[in-house]
Amino acid sequence: MGKLIINCGVSHVSVSEVTTTNDDELILDRCFVQPLDYDFSDESEWLAATTTGVNSIISQNKISGKAHFILPGFLLLTKIIKVPHVETDKQQQIIAFEAQQNIPYPLAEVVWGSHIVFEDDVENEVLLLAVKKDIADGFARGMAAIGLEPVSMGASSILDYNSMRHSMTDLEDEESLIINVGARSSNLLFVNPEGFLIRTINLGGNSLTQNIADSLGREFDQSEELKTSFFSGEVEYPEHDPAVQTMWRTAEAFMKRLSQETTRSIVTYKRQKKGDAPTRIFLTGKASLLPGLAEYLSEKQRVSVDYFDPLKNITLGPNIDAEAVQIDQFNLSEVIGEACRGVGENSVGINLLPEEFKKSQAFAKKKLSLAIAAILMACIPLPGYLLSLMEISSKKDTLTQLKTQIAPLNHNLSKIKKTQEISARYMAAIDKIDGLVTSKYNWIIFLEDIQEKLFDIKDVWLDDIHVNIEELVGEKIYELEIKGRLLVRSNQEKPKKTVEPATEEGEEIKNEKDEEIVVPIEADKAEVDRLVLTERINQLRDGLKASEFIQKEKSYEIDWSTLDAGLKVLPFKLNFLVNPNKPL
Repeated sequence: MGKLIINCGVSHVSVSEVTTTNDDELILDRCFVQPLDYDFSDESEWLAATTTGVNSIISQNKISGKAHFILPGFLLLTKIIKVPHVETDKQQQIIAFEAQQNIPYPLAEVVWGSHIVFEDDVENEVLLLAVKKDIADGFARGMAAIGLEPVSMGASSILDYNSMRHSMTDLEDEESLIINVGARSSNLLFVNPEGFLIRTINLGGNSLTQNIADSLGREFDQSEELKTSFFSGEVEYPEHDPAVQTMWRTAEAFMKRLSQETTRSIVTYKRQKKGDAPTRIFLTGKASLLPGLAEYLSEKQRVSVDYFDPLKNITLGPNIDAEAVQIDQFNLSEVIGEACRGVGENSVGINLLPEEFKKSQAFAKKKLSLAIAAILMACIPLPGYLLSLMEISSKKDTLTQLKTQIAPLNHNLSKIKKTQEISARYMAAIDKIDGLVTSKYNWIIFLEDIQEKLFDIKDVWLDDIHVNIEELVGEKIYELEIKGRLLVRSNQEKPKKTVEPATEEGEEIKNEKDEEIVVPIEADKAEVDRLVLTERINQLRDGLKASEFIQKEKSYEIDWSTLDAGLKVLPFKLNFLVNPNKPL
């Protein structure tokens, strides 16, 4: 049984034909890869570029027919929820209810699906996957317009699980982590004997390209070409070239951030599963080929890190160039995972093809038969039509009776409309708290960062943290207000470093950040203490301003009245504008 699989990535598309034998053996018959040509920073151009790329491949190789598509991770919303364990016929109703609470859009506006990844007698752990309906419908219709017949649209984020299972890698007795580093995002798939847990992070090869572009002052496409040629070894650059040091520095920053996200994901995984950390890490995805990445992760995570070979236990057909497919094997993990969907007991897959599109395709197939039926109906003899006219008079009386019966139904319809209005108000209220669901994970990371900063500064505690949301020209502005106090100790209010000799205007005092503070010679000790206390609060301000969740500082206040009154605490208030891309 042959299967046409089209993997639509961020930077490339691939068209593969895979045959499954009666013994569940997979044979890769053909595989074509086409890089996409568009501005990677503009998501709106992705669909047109993908359609052009797919059309180029199928036109050159005369490919058509039913196709299984794989959507990239940046289009998908992924959630893990827990629901009570109930009877099978009621389970889907509960999942649908929880989906409405966890998906930040009305269910009518998305195509979504679910898969139970773990269950016991008390509760089930369910994976939710969703894509905006207008995106899914536009994608499906675009592919149908170039001569393909979409029969499924799978999520790339879970297909590595199928591929790993088929590779016969031992997953029965240990915890494993598969990191698929893509162009725009990365999927972290935790696999254990009981199932799996997935997390998608907004970090990929394009992030490294953008950092190189910012550092060198070049355009994105130029930086992408430079990155590819340098890290692949295609072009050798002189060691004294300033760009070389810049690229290694940005690569190290990229690896550090990926390791930090991996650590956070492992902590979350251990907390949710109440189990052990992964004992093995596998890398896949083209961006994972960054030199030194595997060694860096192995050192930081203190586990074995290997590259995952999706072609293990895959037979290559006679039309496959073995050398070329080995080069592209890091793009094939998801393709093999889609080919495995439905093969074996443990395979997973969620079809996100819109129901409306399925119905329109089914109707299109019936158009010819419906046209023939219409012609036959038109050929009914005229006497039959005349006989029907004789029945019209008798049916008029029946119509009058029906109108009488419709009156109470119209009254009920009015009640239904009022109920719908009430329901709409409730839905609007529910939408207001959608932000809480979206920002829950951001709060966890942000509070961990604050805790680390308070630990470093010492003798500082926070009394109040809250976010004010303001609607401005259709856009939400999030303002973070933090109130806290600094404990004043008698042995702490001293300058940390003094530079001598003194100038005529005053003495120079340097803090730990080597920022100069000029203190007049006439200033008494209390004035010097205030500068030091202010500097300690500035440490907290600088740390918060550097957070990925903060856009910029708005204002800050220090209340010296309590110190003047003899109390050993110094209240302060900090105000920041929150990063709209990382809402709290």
